[in-house]
Amino acid sequence: MTMGTRALTVYKKNNEIKIAKYSQWDGYPSGLGADLLAAFKDLGKDAISKCVDRATMIDFEGKDKEFIDKVNSTEDWPSIYPLLSRDTNGASILKYLNNPDYGHYGMKFDLDFASDSLFCEWCYVIDFDSNTLEVYKGFNCEPLAEGERFYLKDDEGYQSGGGGIYYPVKLYMTYDLDDLPAEIPEPSEED
Repeated sequence: MTMGTRALTVYKKNNEIKIAKYSQWDGYPSGLGADLLAAFKDLGKDAISKCVDRATMIDFEGKDKEFIDKVNSTEDWPSIYPLLSRDTNGASILKYLNNPDYGHYGMKFDLDFASDSLFCEWCYVIDFDSNTLEVYKGFNCEPLAEGERFYLKDDEGYQSGGGGIYYPVKLYMTYDLDDLPAEIPEPSEED
């Protein structure tokens, strides 16, 4: 059963965030986390690194606006441009990016989504520079320390309608890309 668990998948390479892909469904470790682990097992780190090089980020307000208008006027755009769809997660984009004949490698750059952990329930950062898979958890009610990946200077947090204050996603686990686990454990109540 598909669950509305929002997530962000980030790919970093050569000191640059290359991909920051939002997805709407199954973002928890046994969903998207498992999909990412399976992709590394099936494709391998080098092939995924090459996939990342094929991706392009679309400027929704600027130079690519004409293309976005075309996409929006296409009735079945999610099946034609799946990399733009919220239904395509940060692991499933790899099957398109790994296909040199696919041709539509553009997607939206959603890195800011990590700053609101009320809505960004999970975040996965594949950092080829540090050779790590970092797993971040949402619903973070504590400010991040300076130096943490998603730290925002002068961030006062996001006030929810229920009165809670939420900060950017918080680091939960880090794994070496050359020694990935069979699964990412779901957090306990204390985590």
